[in-house]
Amino acid sequence: KVEAKLPVAESGLVVLRYSMYNESFQVTEGKLCAGAIDEVYCLSDVMPGCKIHVSAVSPEQKYVLVSAGEEIPYIFEDPSGTFHGLRLDQEYFVDVTEDEAEFLKSQERGNNAEQSKVDIASRDAAHMLIDKCFVEWMRPRIEPGSVADQLEHLARR
Repeated sequence: KVEAKLPVAESGLVVLRYSMYNESFQVTEGKLCAGAIDEVYCLSDVMPGCKIHVSAVSPEQKYVLVSAGEEIPYIFEDPSGTFHGLRLDQEYFVDVTEDEAEFLKSQERGNNAEQSKVDIASRDAAHMLIDKCFVEWMRPRIEPGSVADQLEHLARR
């Protein structure tokens, strides 16, 4: 009798892409928690209550699938927010689902003409917060004159 061997769960670094960012994350026995992703990308600071998902499907592939009415194949989570089966030789993509109530609140604020100026400033501040969080995380890795060094200079403004 021959038994099929299960693949060995891997530990090491995987690259996760989100928007223009692509950072390495530590995977232990093929697992990674959403909290580790949020710590680097600060997604819940900008989108309170959001759910973070991971997929091997690029944004371009995702667009094709969604356009065809297909579902996005996300990495298995158990419990929610703990991703299993990540492989070191594969690139992954972060996908965020906004909390419905928070999204509706932001839409309601956007419908108010006076509030829209505040929303734009808040959005810009949120983007700056993400950039600042990223720069703080990258600080030990920054080389003088690099793009990250320039981002740090901009974030101090």
